[in-house]
Amino acid sequence: MPRFLPLTTALALLLAVVAAAPAATLVLDHETPGAAWDGIVDGFPGLVPKDGNPDFGQNPLSVVLKGDVTEVRSVMEFPLASLADVAADDIVAVTLRFNVDDVLSTLGPGTELSGKAASSIRVYFYAGDGVALTSDFKNTNEGFTTVSIGGNITDATLKQTGAVFFEVDARARLVQALAEGSTHLGVLWRTTDSPTGTSLDDGRGGSASGEPSETSAGSKMPQLIIEVNEQPPPGCGNGVPDPGETCDDGNTDDGDCCSRRCQLESAGSACSDGDACTTGDVCDGAGVCVPGGPTVCDDGSICTADACDPATGCTNTPTNEGESCDDGSVCTTGDACTTGVCFGTPITGTCDDGNACTSGDVCTGGICVGEPLCGNGVVEPSCDEECDDGNRVSVDGCSDVCRYDSLLGGTKPMECLVSIAFGLPVRDGSGNIATKQICTDNDPACDADPTEGVCGFDVGVCLGVADARLPACSATPSLAPAVRKPGRSKRDRANRERLDAALASVSSPGCTAPVRIDVPLRKKGKKLRPGKTKLVVRAKPAGGKPDKDTVVLGCLPAS
Repeated sequence: MPRFLPLTTALALLLAVVAAAPAATLVLDHETPGAAWDGIVDGFPGLVPKDGNPDFGQNPLSVVLKGDVTEVRSVMEFPLASLADVAADDIVAVTLRFNVDDVLSTLGPGTELSGKAASSIRVYFYAGDGVALTSDFKNTNEGFTTVSIGGNITDATLKQTGAVFFEVDARARLVQALAEGSTHLGVLWRTTDSPTGTSLDDGRGGSASGEPSETSAGSKMPQLIIEVNEQPPPGCGNGVPDPGETCDDGNTDDGDCCSRRCQLESAGSACSDGDACTTGDVCDGAGVCVPGGPTVCDDGSICTADACDPATGCTNTPTNEGESCDDGSVCTTGDACTTGVCFGTPITGTCDDGNACTSGDVCTGGICVGEPLCGNGVVEPSCDEECDDGNRVSVDGCSDVCRYDSLLGGTKPMECLVSIAFGLPVRDGSGNIATKQICTDNDPACDADPTEGVCGFDVGVCLGVADARLPACSATPSLAPAVRKPGRSKRDRANRERLDAALASVSSPGCTAPVRIDVPLRKKGKKLRPGKTKLVVRAKPAGGKPDKDTVVLGCLPAS
């Protein structure tokens, strides 16, 4: 079996030309920061019948099919950030590698399977967004590759052979994803063989129930193995086009219309003609950098004299000192040029800040300031408001900028019995609250804890609060809430105690005060690994059916 470089080594090789080796191997897997994966189930005895609309996710990787009873497909999204500066021509090969490590005999009552792995598995690629969602179940619009599994793999054979590995050529699809600007390359596995259950992970259970299963030796999560050419061809950069070279400009630089591999860069590729007074320069496809339009140096002020130096770019020299000008504010008077800037004396009074999404505008410190309409109890779609609950408080279902900050567990009327809100919610590619809140350590957009190695999530629990997203929901009093997860282990105790205390101090309809949930990274040797915590909160009305919401909070190491 080939040996692959560790991820840290591969990333370093991508950033520098290494004279000792012609290529570097980059391995992307489930431990790569930003990776996402899930097994997604459609149909199950007692749930909605199998109809192509997935019921739930958050399962190990497997593919399962039993007639019209149940189906499991698996997805994994590989982050492409480490390839941002890699040219398509330098990507020599890309291989998707996955294994069969276990055969499932059942997912529970009513889902008995054959005891054999699927005879074939279909592999689909798609443009990923970094979040494994139940909607990814349907990413089958692109063509697929059929991988022959053989139809004779059982638990007994796996005990003899260990995990069985399969490979799919993914170079063309990866190059396409990079050209389209995709952040992730998504992969979906499914089968048409019924009734079979095939585990594709590294011993995580393989079933929708997540129960431990007997896995074979050497099993791994799926990987993308990328071979990257790091060396220019021999003779490239000597100023003379050699056989196989379409140009040679005497260097091995990219971005000058003759690449570091001595190939003409395509027409329209960005370049620089060396003149700071032109912008938007592009290659003509024949090795020449064509100047773009003139660099605009006009700063719009009569208090400066604008010019451009081809070597250094724009200059804006102070002029018209003491001359009258207009600083553009209705809240100043006596505007005049002062060392290149138009200054005026602040005045007080009402004004109009020109923003239709504010009211009560007044002059404050020379600036016209208004109060946002958010918080007036009226949803203003033209102001990018999704909701307006009459306040500007976050973590109560509607944030301080009037956007939803809570995640509903489904679409049934009872889903308003309990919902989980977030102070810094992570959103998916469609702008909705992500079903998994995955944050990178110290990312200010989602991590409320500045401590290294810990992601802090500010969460609140809303009980019986009506939600306009579900018109059938109504405010519900007298609910009995309970925290099911996190548990009371030493690792989870502090988070559990904070949630318990918050729920004890709120009545329905209403939301708890924000509670800090800490999700630490895991350490394995000297490496930091992703950490996660699951929140499960239940609420039950008197004499009615309960609602239980589950959210996974994940913390990724900073790259």
